[in-house]
Amino acid sequence: MMIIVVFKIDILPNEPPMLFALPDHTRFSLADFPMHLPLELLGVELFIQVYTLILLENKVLFQSSDYNALTMSIMAFVAMLYPLEYMFPVIPLLPRNMNETEQLLSAPTPYIIGVPASFFAYKNNTVLPDDVW
Repeated sequence: MMIIVVFKIDILPNEPPMLFALPDHTRFSLADFPMHLPLELLGVELFIQVYTLILLENKVLFQSSDYNALTMSIMAFVAMLYPLEYMFPVIPLLPRNMNETEQLLSAPTPYIIGVPASFFAYKNNTVLPDDVW
C-alpha cells in the first residue's frame, strides 16, 4: 500500500492550483551521519551563509582540529543539497603531509574541501586564492 501526499495551493484566481507532492520514497538517499552537525557547530546565520555559498557554486574551505566533525559536516552539507547533486570535487579531509596538496586550493572549479587546523602552519608559503570562502 502506497500513500501519496499532495498539497494544492491556490495562487491566482481563475488559474488552476499548484500541486506539491513528496517524491517517491525510493529517491531519498540514506545518511548515516548527523545531518544537524553543521547547524549545531556553525549556528543558524553562518550555516545559511555557507549553504548559500555552496548552492552558488563557490569554492568553500572548512578548517577544524576535530577531523570527525569536519568530515561529517562536509558530508552533511553535500547531502542537504538533495534533490540537487554537487557535481564538483568534495574532499572532506585534505591531508597536510602529502606533497603539493595546497595546489588543489587553486583549482579553477568550485569545490568543498576540509583541511586540518594545522594545514597552513605545515604549508608555510601557502596563500589562499581570493575566491575561496
